[in-house]
Formats: sequence, structure tokens, C-alpha cells
Amino acid sequence: MKLLWREALLAFQRTRTLSVLSITTIAFALFVTGLFGLVALNLRSALRNVAERVEVVAFVYRGTPSQQLTVASSDIAAFPEVLEVRYVSEEEALSAARRDLVEFQEAYQDLEINPLPPSLEIRLRPEFRDAEHAGEVAERLRGFEFVEDVRYGRDWVERLDALRQIAAFVGLAIGLAFALVSIVIIGVTIRMTVLHRAREIRIMRLVGATDWFIRGPFLLEGIIKGLVGGIIASILCGAVFGAFAAGQFGLGMGLTFFGPLDVVLLLLFGMLLGLTGSLVSVGRHLKKVRTMIDDRWSMIDQPGRGAQGDRASRVSVIDHRSSIILAYVVAFMMLCSASLAAQANPDLEASRRRLDQIRQEREQLQRQQQRITGQVSDVGAALRNIERQRDATTRLVSEIEKQIGGLGSQLERSAAEMTLAQDNLADRKAVLRRRLADIYKRGPLYTFQVLLAAESFGDLLTRYKYLYLTSRQDRALVGDVERLTKRVSGQRSELLGIRTELDRRRDEREAELERFANLADERQAQLKTLQRSSAQTQQRLTTLERDEARVNDLLASLERTRRTTEANRAARPGAVAPVPSGRNLSTADLGKLEWPVEGNILFEFGRDTLKNGGVVRNQGIGIGAPVGTPVKAVEAGTAVLVRRLSTYGLSVFVQHGDGYYSLYMQLQSASVTEGQQVTRGQVIGAVGGANSDRGPHLYFEIRGEQQIALDPLVWLRRRR
Repeated sequence: MKLLWREALLAFQRTRTLSVLSITTIAFALFVTGLFGLVALNLRSALRNVAERVEVVAFVYRGTPSQQLTVASSDIAAFPEVLEVRYVSEEEALSAARRDLVEFQEAYQDLEINPLPPSLEIRLRPEFRDAEHAGEVAERLRGFEFVEDVRYGRDWVERLDALRQIAAFVGLAIGLAFALVSIVIIGVTIRMTVLHRAREIRIMRLVGATDWFIRGPFLLEGIIKGLVGGIIASILCGAVFGAFAAGQFGLGMGLTFFGPLDVVLLLLFGMLLGLTGSLVSVGRHLKKVRTMIDDRWSMIDQPGRGAQGDRASRVSVIDHRSSIILAYVVAFMMLCSASLAAQANPDLEASRRRLDQIRQEREQLQRQQQRITGQVSDVGAALRNIERQRDATTRLVSEIEKQIGGLGSQLERSAAEMTLAQDNLADRKAVLRRRLADIYKRGPLYTFQVLLAAESFGDLLTRYKYLYLTSRQDRALVGDVERLTKRVSGQRSELLGIRTELDRRRDEREAELERFANLADERQAQLKTLQRSSAQTQQRLTTLERDEARVNDLLASLERTRRTTEANRAARPGAVAPVPSGRNLSTADLGKLEWPVEGNILFEFGRDTLKNGGVVRNQGIGIGAPVGTPVKAVEAGTAVLVRRLSTYGLSVFVQHGDGYYSLYMQLQSASVTEGQQVTRGQVIGAVGGANSDRGPHLYFEIRGEQQIALDPLVWLRRRR
């Protein structure tokens, strides 16, 4: 058995081209036979459905009273031709249409209003199922006032049966013709294999091999070719059936395909073709090979007959080449016959970009305002920032107004487009409802009825074209309704989005207008604060100037008193001037004095900007320290003044001689009295200033000759 399979497969490799041709021929023969078989099968199914269907259908007007229909049904059932009368409601009609009219199933599913009318289905008795009696019953039904339309179709059943028989006969004839062609090509293939293996067959015969042992691989080769051709034919038939069933040719009707047994029979028929071709050719060609072998042996015995054997061999080769040419011609004709048979708004976008830029600018201004408020509290800078924010808000509102106008125009256009689309959709739906009602009234076999009523082949082609165009137009109508429905839905969503965006822009505009009002109020408050702060600063400057002048007067008075006292002592005979404890300040002490208190420098000597924006000139430095921190004298001297000054609070002035003084102000308490001698580093008081705008700190000054204020940082020891 393994030898048979091996030899059969090797035969395919030896004659690939002819093997493909033979398989193609078998496949095409079975394909044509299968197609006509499908036609006959579906015609027979249609004939059976027609025989079982209602012969006459009376469509009634909507709203006809049920009592009237009941009475009419009884009257119609009394007709001698009538076997049965059945009332079909609108809902039942819609369900039947969805079930039977597969091509328009989705259209019936999506209907908002049922357009199908109710009907009375009348079945005739078997002896009255002809065109004449059906027409008489139809005429009587038209006499009822509630009947809208009457339709029947019985006269074309005989044509359908005749067409089924013709299709079966034509399919069988064409199938047999191609079967004969397949047998010829298979025979040529087998013959080539036999001639190719003549020496091997001769040896097999010499060793005693039987004819059936030699035939086995050739028969198996033919069976395999027939099986492969049958499989290809089944696949092609399935593809064509799928195309028709899907309505790709405009006749999307309920079709029936082969059952499993039919497919198996088709494959067996292909195998039978291959086996027949092998049986017909292998015996004849093996006989020739056997004769050639016998002749060769005879030539060995009789050398004079060699020339005649050569001529026979040449004739055989010529015959072999002719067979190959014939096979190619047949295959070419077969393939030729097979091929003959088979939009965003740009202005709105630009406005949105400008709106984003303005928002970013405003956010930057807000951050700048927070920085100004948190760090400096400069009223003037805050006021300028508010002015810029007001300008940004004004431009923002202007852009929002432009967008609102653009969105309003877009809303109007979208609403108009949606209204137009809705009108078109309503019109198309009305047309579709009428078409679906007419399609339902015609029934699923209307296509067969029109085609079978043709009087000639040209009339048949014309009717098919009309049916195809009508079906395509109906499908286009369904597509228009679906497309318009989606368009209206999309426009409705777009319209809703535009309205939402418009409402959001209006809310944003209101928020910006409210913000503008708040900025105006804030600007007014800042102006008042600026005015009040300016007045306070001016008042403080006046007070500072007055207190500074008072301090200078006190220092001048103290200096005059010191000089007068020293002059009087020097004028006394034999008097010796007293030497103060410690030593006096001099330029040699620059950068060597100890700090009166440890702490951070709050403000330095010279020009200083206050929190309210005012500018003052400090005659000393401010050293921040907790309230109660001891304050020490930077150098020895005499406490010449211990009293409270209006702006500087409790103050202690220490005289160091030669016109030098150290001033300790903003004290909580004093530890010395006027006239008391003070040593270097002695505690003279405690830090105060808790209620000042600078917080707890010591205000420290150094005055030189002629009460000139000196920078204390130049005299104090440099911190590490």
C-alpha cells in the first residue's frame, strides 16, 4: 500500500503541468455541475414554497373594525374555492417581513412607525389552484370596501417547474461534457506516465508483476486528482453561493446550499471521474507498452525488423506529442470559458489662542501681585499690577465676546443644517416606509415571478437588469436613511456641544465681569490705602525730622555743656581736668567695637524704603532681638541722657568725649541713670520696640563731631 501511495505522489511530480490541468478540468466540470445543481435545488425549494404559500392576499385599510373583518372572513371562507382564511395583523406582518425579507431585515428593524398594512391570507383548495380561479377570487375580494389591494401569483408556477427541469438538464449536459474533457486529460497524463516508466514496467512484467499491480498507482493517482478537483469545486460553489446569498448581485433572496450528503456526492463524483479516466487510458496504454516490449524482444531475435520498430517508436512519440498539444488546447478553451462565466472655524481658533495668551499673562500678573504682597507690600506696585490685571481682564472679556459671537453664528448654522437634514430624513423615511410596504406586499418570490414571466432571453436579461437596478435603488434608499440618521445624530451632538460651549463662555464672561468689578473695588481700596499710607508716611517723616532735630538739639546742648564745664575747670588755678573711666572713641576704634546686642540687621544706615512705600534716611542701624535682651555699651563713657523720646521710645545717650556719642533707642528698660559712668560692655538696658512697625529691635547710632551721624557698621566688629 505504501508503494501505491509513493508511486502516485511521484507521478504528480513527474507531470506537474498536466496534473494541474487535469485537476483544474475536473474542478471546473464539477463546479459547473454544482452551480446548475444549486440552481435546480433552489428552484425546487422555491417551487415547494410557492405551493405552500397563500395564493391570494387581500390588504385591508388601517383602522378597519375587527368585527367587520371577522364577518368578512366568514363570508370569504364560504367561497367554494377557499380552503382557509387567516387574518394577519400589522405586528405579525412586520415580524414576517423581518424573517423572510433578509435583504431589508435591518431596515425593518429600525422602523419607528410600522408601515405594513394588515391583510387577509386566502388559501385555495387544490383543485382551484390555477390562474383563472385565483383571478376570480381576487375580483370578488376587491368588492369589499375595506380592501385596499389584492395580489396573487399562481400562473408562473408551471414556468418555475419547467425552468428547474431545464436547469437540471443543462447542468447535467455541461457537467458530462466537462467530465469527458477531464477523462481525456487524465488519460493523456496517465499515458505520459506510462511511457515515462516503460522500462520500469517492462522490468516489472519480466519479474512477474500482474496488470492490477501495475495499474494500482495510476488508478490511485486518478482518484486523488478527482478528490482534489471535487474539493476545489465545492469551495468555488460555496464562494458563489455566499456572494448571491449576501445580495451582491441585486437578488438577495433566501437561498439554500448543498447539504453534507450533497457535498460528499460531489467529491465521490470527482473521484469517479479520476478513476474512470485512469481505467480508460491505463489499460490501452499498458497494452501498447506490452506490445512494444514484445516487439523489442522480437527485434532482438530478428535484427531485420529494427527499422520497422524505430518507425513505430517515432509514430508513438508523434502521437504522444499530439496528445499533449490537444490537452493544452482543451485546457486553454476551458479556462477561457471559465473566465467568461465568473470643516473648524479658523477665526474662532485664533481667538481661542489669543484667549489662552491673555490668561497666561493674567496668571503671571496674579503671581507677581502675590509676590509683591508677600515680600514688599508696595502699594504703588500693587496698584500698577491691578491696573495691568484690569487691562488683561478687559481684553479677555473682549475675546470672550468675540467667541460668543462666533459660537452664536455657528450655532445658527448648525441648527439650520440640522433642520434641513431632519426634513430630508423625514422625506426619505416616508419614501422608505412606502417602499418597504410595497416590498412586503410583493412577497419574497417576486423576483422569480418577474423573471419567469419573460417571453424571450432578451426580455429575461432586461427584466433582470430592471430588478437589479430597483434592488440597488432600494438598498441606496436604506443607506440614505441610515446616513441621514447618523448625520442628524452627529449634528444634534454637535449642536449640544456648541450650546454647552456657549453657556460656558457666557458664564466665563460673567465671572470675568465680576472679577473686573472686584478689581475696580480693589483698586479703589488700594488708592485709599496709598493715600492713607502716603499721609502716614508724611506724618512719620515729619515726626522723624522733628525728633531728629530734637536729638540734634539735645546733643548740641550736651556738647555745649561739656565744653563749658571743661573750660571752667581749665580756668581755675591749679585745677586738674578729670579723666573719664575708660577711653574715648577715635578713628582708631573703627571696626573694633563690640556689638551692643546680638541679632539680625533689620535696616542699615542710610536710605531705607518702608513697607508702605515711604522713603526715609536712617541715622543708624536696626538690630532685631527678642524683647528683654540685654543691651551693652560699646565703649566706656558717661550716660548723659536717659529719657523717653516720642518716636524712639526709651533712649540712653552715652558720651565718649571729643564730641563722640553712642545712642541706644527703642529700649524696654534702662539700667543706668543720667550722669552715671558706664564701662565698656556694661548692660545699660533691655531691647524693646515690640509695638514698632519693625518689630522688637534696638535702634543704634554713633554720632561724631558736630553731631554728624556715622555708619555704625564701620565701627562695629565684623561678624564671622
